[in-house]
Amino acid sequence: MARHVNEIKNMMFDEPDFGSDDDGNDEIKSKTARRKERKRSQKQVEEKKKSSVETIVFQDRRKKKKIGTKPDSSPLKIQQEENVEFDLEKARFDVHKFGIKGFEKSKYEDARVALAVSLGAKPPKRKFINYRELLEQNRAKKTKEKEEEENARLLGDIFNKNPNNKKKFDRQPKRKRIGEGDVGSMRFSSVGKFTGGVLKLSDRDISRFVKQHLYRRCSSQVTSSSAKPTETNIIYSCQKVTDILQKQPGSLQVIDDYLNDQEYNNFLKEIDRYMKRKRYEYTHWDDAIHGYRESERSEWTPENQKVLSRIRQFAFDDPTQSLVHVHILDIAKEGYIKPHIDAVRYCGTTIAGLSLLSSSVMRLTHKDDKTLIVNTLLKPKSLYIMKNIARYDFTHEVLKNTESYFNNVHIPRDRRISIICRNMPLDPSAG
Repeated sequence: MARHVNEIKNMMFDEPDFGSDDDGNDEIKSKTARRKERKRSQKQVEEKKKSSVETIVFQDRRKKKKIGTKPDSSPLKIQQEENVEFDLEKARFDVHKFGIKGFEKSKYEDARVALAVSLGAKPPKRKFINYRELLEQNRAKKTKEKEEEENARLLGDIFNKNPNNKKKFDRQPKRKRIGEGDVGSMRFSSVGKFTGGVLKLSDRDISRFVKQHLYRRCSSQVTSSSAKPTETNIIYSCQKVTDILQKQPGSLQVIDDYLNDQEYNNFLKEIDRYMKRKRYEYTHWDDAIHGYRESERSEWTPENQKVLSRIRQFAFDDPTQSLVHVHILDIAKEGYIKPHIDAVRYCGTTIAGLSLLSSSVMRLTHKDDKTLIVNTLLKPKSLYIMKNIARYDFTHEVLKNTESYFNNVHIPRDRRISIICRNMPLDPSAG
């Protein structure tokens, strides 16, 4: 210990050599060398001190870890030791994950999202869409559904065993029995039973058929004697168009006061009850109508059903070929119908319509020669009939309020309702 103290004293109190002949620079160098020597000696002292210190670690025997061999972690031995059974759910999950990898990118992402949702994840938010675009999509979807339903009804697809059609029509509520005076129900009603390709009729079916036949004969005699066309409500632009329409008599008819006051009020009461809940629309699937709301009905009150049957007897050559569904068209005051010809796949040779509420002017224009024009005045309670040439060769339209002139007299337009009956198309696959 004394030897170390002496070494430290010598290092700290080492005096310079004044007897040396070196100049100032040599003195500075000697100081630097002595400083480095002192640092070197200090490090040696510290190292000797560290080597002389013995480190002792105390370890409690109770907390001493037991030294053992590591268990064999091979999957086969683990399964054998634990005796794990085959997990069917996990296997199904793995198969599903492997299967969706073969999808395209878009389908793969959808499948992953569906898988995550099925496992309890929160479903993603719907994609943002503008409200107007959403309305247009919904309107187009409803229009497409109406077209498909109408095509199915006309082409007989209702009776096919298509699961989609079956679900669609099963949802509809059970319809009431149509009155016995409805001649339009003859085509779609089931009379008797087929057995071995033979139609068997019961006494009840025969009596019902006889009653309907007698009703047709009586109603046709009454309507043919009472209803007469009103020529003053039709104005022809020239003699040529008159000659064209008179080639087939009765192709264009307008009958004033076809309904009495009681029948008129009965129709308004039944129609307003559900039409007032609808909104007026300003786009149509074929861009033919503006400012309208419409519906189709096959069930009517007995009083109104008798009137519709009377119209079918009077207007159609074969009343049994008339469509069961009656078209109701409600046009607003600012609404109008553009020039068009009804599609041949939805309608046959004849169109018959009742006019309610406001008077209006219906214009017929030849499809090839625009100078051949016919103006007709449709008053409330009136019935108009278009057949054959007037139906196929002329477009028809209902004029706007600003254009509603008949014989140079303005006919004010307001809300107008028309009840339209049509017959079966000649070729449902056409058009």
